[in-house]
Amino acid sequence: MDPQGPAVRELAGPAPDSASRVGREGRLELAFAHERGRTVLTRRRFELPLQFLEPIDLAGDGSVCAPLVNPTGGVLGGDWLATRIDVGALASVCVTTPSATRVYRCDGRAARVETRIWVAPGGVLEYLPLHLIPHPGAELLQRLCVDVAPGGRAIVWDALALGRVARGEAWSFARLDLETRVRVGGRLAFLDRVRLTGTAPAPDPAAGRGYVGTLVAVGPADADWPAWAAELERAPAPSGARVGASGLESGGLVVRVLAATAAELEAVASDRWAALRRLLLGRGLLDLRRP
Repeated sequence: MDPQGPAVRELAGPAPDSASRVGREGRLELAFAHERGRTVLTRRRFELPLQFLEPIDLAGDGSVCAPLVNPTGGVLGGDWLATRIDVGALASVCVTTPSATRVYRCDGRAARVETRIWVAPGGVLEYLPLHLIPHPGAELLQRLCVDVAPGGRAIVWDALALGRVARGEAWSFARLDLETRVRVGGRLAFLDRVRLTGTAPAPDPAAGRGYVGTLVAVGPADADWPAWAAELERAPAPSGARVGASGLESGGLVVRVLAATAAELEAVASDRWAALRRLLLGRGLLDLRRP
């Protein structure tokens, strides 16, 4: 955790041999601050294929929704996309995407997507992108790192389809190398590493459920995280979904989801997110207005 507070850090540069490689280099830098009882955007810089338009006030509680956009329609082989977001002290930001992220076939270098978010003391982050959809032959390296200062709170959702399931293309991607890291006060609270290769393993470890999601929440160490995890696990879920939840040792919880359809995955995510907004943030349901 950078002790100097909310300032956008410079993005790391691409690989030294970037001049000879294919793919686009997209960058996005955002910073938010709390001013006069509301959250405001204080810095915006982007390079296509990443784009950010304007924050949207959906809740009326001083928080904003920040929709991240890739107008090219997906991630291509060789792309290097880097996002940095600072959530300042007492600022409250809900980061979303308007649609699922498609990762297309890679005939050369893997695509790389890196997202780093800093949450200052008293800040609130809700990170809720729609899921990844890897196409046949897709190869992706993804890193998501969230640093939360003491007194900050965060709800982080990460999910993927195991291919274009409805087209019978589950497990047809080439390789997925995914990592989600959440730190609180500079100490590791949650680390999830997933490395998957295609060519449909037998038996299918997802038991025919082609959508996988993980929801992580961190905040006050003295909150009743085990009880909250038990509540989230017991809550109703669609018949094709399986949900498990547990507390984190350092103060927080994690929810794992397996679902048979994208609609089931989204339903479980929305329901558990709504519960966490009530338990962790003391707020009501937020309508993201996504299709």
